[in-house]
Amino acid sequence: MKRVIKGLSLLMVLVVSSFLFIGCACSEEHEGECKPPGSSMIGKNYQDVKTQFETAGFKNVTTEPIEDLITGWVNKDGAVETVSIDGDDSYSNKKWYKDDAKVVIRYHTFSKDAQNGDGNSTGNNASQEVQNALSKVNSFKDGQSKKDDNVPTEYKNALKKAKSYANNMHMSKRGVYDQLTSEYGEKFSSEAAQYAIDNVDADWNQNALTTAKQYQKTMSMSSGAIYDQLTSEYGEKFTAEEAQYAVDNLNK
Repeated sequence: MKRVIKGLSLLMVLVVSSFLFIGCACSEEHEGECKPPGSSMIGKNYQDVKTQFETAGFKNVTTEPIEDLITGWVNKDGAVETVSIDGDDSYSNKKWYKDDAKVVIRYHTFSKDAQNGDGNSTGNNASQEVQNALSKVNSFKDGQSKKDDNVPTEYKNALKKAKSYANNMHMSKRGVYDQLTSEYGEKFSSEAAQYAIDNVDADWNQNALTTAKQYQKTMSMSSGAIYDQLTSEYGEKFTAEEAQYAVDNLNK
């Protein structure tokens, strides 16, 4: 009987030791690595984004200004355009990266001339900049109107269908294209479909989020299952970035 008890005690010691060993191995598995922040950074203030990456553990975070703002109406001063990790602006927040990986945050801002002026007041410069911008917009509209006159009717019809699928049915870009060219769908030519995709005004991130909310509400799916459905070749066909944006912004 004593031998049996002794044997069981030894077995328990071995089991506990194994768990301790596994626990240590897991804690050291990602030493010197870190994950990017979870939510989309596009449009946020670059200083806030820089802080988030540094808080996540990244040590090599730099910022690069894009001096392209004229009025600040379309993009706000300091709004992030892209974030890349070691040159990859399609990074995954589910992936581990070296903590010394180079993180580059590019953001919109005014040029130094627009901020300081070149001998005239800032207000006069801004007014002139606005007039120049409006002039360019009007010139573009005139040119666009003439250009539209030369667009084939089939292309225009494909664009109308694309707008309906994108804005009313909240489909992905790939989903709209496939529906337009499908033998069981609209049967447009690939050229007409591509013209429609290139010219449709749609927020694909918002489409992914709307679709994700429908899955969450009506089918009670998990975030992981929703992500897979959104990116599936046999599902919604959103990009990984669009699907991640949707999952990050679902109701918790």
